[in-house]
Amino acid sequence: MKKLRADYKKMYYGFPVILVSFYDENGVPNVTTLSSSYSLMDMISLGFGRKGYAINQIKKGKDFVINMPDRSIMKEIDFCGFESGHDIQKFDMVNLTPIKSEVVNAPIIDECPISIECTLTDVIETDNYPHISKNKREMYF
Repeated sequence: MKKLRADYKKMYYGFPVILVSFYDENGVPNVTTLSSSYSLMDMISLGFGRKGYAINQIKKGKDFVINMPDRSIMKEIDFCGFESGHDIQKFDMVNLTPIKSEVVNAPIIDECPISIECTLTDVIETDNYPHISKNKREMYF
């Protein structure tokens, strides 16, 4: 099988990669790339670093949308995973369109074929991962 070389700033090994969109505490739409997710019945678990901008905004607002992109927006996926929403308004920097969702107070990304509207129900923070430095402990919800 022929292999293609890819040069991305971050590697998202655990496909499918998702785009998690939310409104920040000022009502500004934002988005981050995530590859740590799994579903179980009617719940979805996501893995974030506990100091990340996105998770701390989602903890405040509770609502978010899981958007499942296709390959056509790979450049945007890479950008949204590398840049912090703390520093920039990502939707102003990429060709993604935030639109009002029907159920939750979080934007849907119009360019993604699948969007799942979600509300945060639980946050579990743990120190039980010795292979992760103390500055990068994981958060799951």
